[in-house]
Amino acid sequence: MRKIIIKIAILLFLLVAIDRSFDFLFTKVFFEKTISGQAGGTLNYLIQNKSNVNFLILGTSRAIHQIDPAVVNASSSLGYNAGVDGLGKSVYNKLLLDIAGGKIHPEIIIFQIDVNDYFHQTKLTFDNQLRALYPFYNQSPELRDYLKDASFTEKLKLFFHMYRYNGKFYNILFNFAKRKEVGNNSGFIPLNGSIRDTQASEAYETKAKNLEIDTNGINAIKQIIEFCNVRKIKLYIVLPPSYNNVWYNREKLDIFKKNIQIPNLIDMSDISQFDNLKISENWKDVTHLNNIGAKKFSGYLRDSLIERNAFN
Repeated sequence: MRKIIIKIAILLFLLVAIDRSFDFLFTKVFFEKTISGQAGGTLNYLIQNKSNVNFLILGTSRAIHQIDPAVVNASSSLGYNAGVDGLGKSVYNKLLLDIAGGKIHPEIIIFQIDVNDYFHQTKLTFDNQLRALYPFYNQSPELRDYLKDASFTEKLKLFFHMYRYNGKFYNILFNFAKRKEVGNNSGFIPLNGSIRDTQASEAYETKAKNLEIDTNGINAIKQIIEFCNVRKIKLYIVLPPSYNNVWYNREKLDIFKKNIQIPNLIDMSDISQFDNLKISENWKDVTHLNNIGAKKFSGYLRDSLIERNAFN
């Protein structure tokens, strides 16, 4: 029995030693040098290459593909769009600011959100916002704090450091290989192509109706507001429109506003306010403007920010 226990102990020691060594080498040799891709590379790029950024754009795919820093503030070359496809909600961005907050010092943050994202969010969506940032586990006290409530199984997996890269190895290695091609960029990625009317009708029929608000998401927005207040950062939260108002829900919008007071809310969610954005030629799909529409939307956003003396 004693021999079996010794063998198990040696095996566990070897597993941990291999895990820690591989994690150290993978992080130092590959991950920290990866500056593109949404497995952590774009956040590395922000921290390493945009420390002088004076205005930062956060949000989902409706930020990264729709808000052009060059149009929002043409007089500055120090804007960066850190939006993320499939993620970019408030929990993710609160953690992003926790990770990057001591390394970047923006004067302005423009945070794109969609009210629909803050109603009846599933645990999977919440967990995905955390897992996307697992490679930065050691750098984020707030991420570790969120994970205090994780299941025993998840905590056991996290004991092994390489689990933090689970599902990300290929993407990190792929983007590491093309790191020299990244160059200097603003983070903005315009979309080409235009919508078909059938896409609009299909999306309208599947509009969500659940009115149970997501407290995790709302609390994270409040924390972002507090983060900016403490650091004297001007925060502007933007609600973008959707084609034919397929994501516009007045009842949800009213509930959202009752649950959180946002000092600088730029509500552009009702497309009827913007005649120049209504036509299908501006839209890639029902929720994403194409390159033509993005320039127009960025222009409208710029005008709203100027009215609020954002760049003074």
